[in-house]
Amino acid sequence: MAGPVGPKERFMALDVLRGFALLGILVMNIPWFARSESAFFNPTLGGGFEGANYAVWLVSHLVFDMKMWSIFSMLFGAGMLIFTERAMAAGRRPAGLYFRRVGWLLVFGLLHAYLLWSGDILFSYAICGAVVYLFRRLRPRALIVSAGVFLAIGVAISVMEGQFFESARDAARSAEAALAEGKTPSESEQAMLEAWRELERGFAPDDEAKAEEAAAYLGSYWDLFQVRAADSIFMQTFLFPTMIFWRAMGMMLLGMALWKWKVLSGSCSTRLYLNMAAVGYVVGLPLIYWGARQIQAHEFDIVAMFKSDWVFNYVGSILVALGHIGAIMLLWRSGAVSRVLRALAPVGQMALTNYLTHSVLCSIIFYGWGFGLWGSLTRVQTAGIVVAIWVFQVIVSNVWLRHFRYGPAEWLWRSLTYLKLQPVRRTSNQPDISEVATPV
Repeated sequence: MAGPVGPKERFMALDVLRGFALLGILVMNIPWFARSESAFFNPTLGGGFEGANYAVWLVSHLVFDMKMWSIFSMLFGAGMLIFTERAMAAGRRPAGLYFRRVGWLLVFGLLHAYLLWSGDILFSYAICGAVVYLFRRLRPRALIVSAGVFLAIGVAISVMEGQFFESARDAARSAEAALAEGKTPSESEQAMLEAWRELERGFAPDDEAKAEEAAAYLGSYWDLFQVRAADSIFMQTFLFPTMIFWRAMGMMLLGMALWKWKVLSGSCSTRLYLNMAAVGYVVGLPLIYWGARQIQAHEFDIVAMFKSDWVFNYVGSILVALGHIGAIMLLWRSGAVSRVLRALAPVGQMALTNYLTHSVLCSIIFYGWGFGLWGSLTRVQTAGIVVAIWVFQVIVSNVWLRHFRYGPAEWLWRSLTYLKLQPVRRTSNQPDISEVATPV
């Protein structure tokens, strides 16, 4: 019978990477909890954009934005291979187990999206995970090519959206000019005018829209639930097929290739990891910085953003994510520093629990049914909250896994996958997580 991966069989380097990415994802997500969603597209609309607040935004954009999601997606692809290979080694067909696993992840994602936070990624991972299973037998080079195709489609869709936004804006301006002259716009111009006004309301809300949003986020749980449900439906029916799917699929396929090449287990040469870090940072960071300059020069205009400005981070974030992986693997192999990195391994082993905990803690901190700090903190202040949550999760994860084999969410997920309650308490003959060596 195939069973859950035990402590002795886990690659600690993989868990360290997962822990690093999990903590970094909070930097990306906390603005969505802390202030208006429109400030994600235009950071000048909330949180402060001068001095230290600007520095926080720039560092987040260069180092974290899309990079941590990229690493986490790569690790998800690698995890699929580990899971299916283990099932086959145990003499079982992996399909049934695996699809039950992603099926329950889909359920977790739906509950998370509608009950806690509409920015959920578990729903997307479940669907992409089901599709990426079909690619598991491909050789690494074929996986790299497939990843490139998915990522290229994602870029093409973004450019086409930018072109649509531009057409809508031009048509709206023509309609407004006609109205100003007392003329009647054509039906197509009128339709584009309404579409553009709706887009503007989402990306740059007026005072009425801002008041409605604040009332929901600072109101009761039910007030926010209604907004969250609408946002979740939009995420799952529009943003997922047009944006998230292509990026997540590309990164999962890339992660599968890196796992087959043994890059993610820390088993490759020091020279390879040096090259990854050097190329990732030397090429990727300037590319992203140039894109950031372009975005600011265009004053966060959504037309320019979707047509071209986002492409710099879209591509550069892949390089920087690979640079992060190379740097972490170098530090992991460095001896003294690896002892510090070991503290991240339990965070990675409890990634699902810690991810959901992000939403619970941030909901309590920012929403009206909690402390109600939504819209009132600067970027520097929210960065302080991020660090506090990091410290909390590192401590709790390490303490928890000294006594238990899995995090609470991981235990439930495993039990549902294998249709059997899994042993949760750590027995005396099971090694502590700090004693599990990484095969290098």
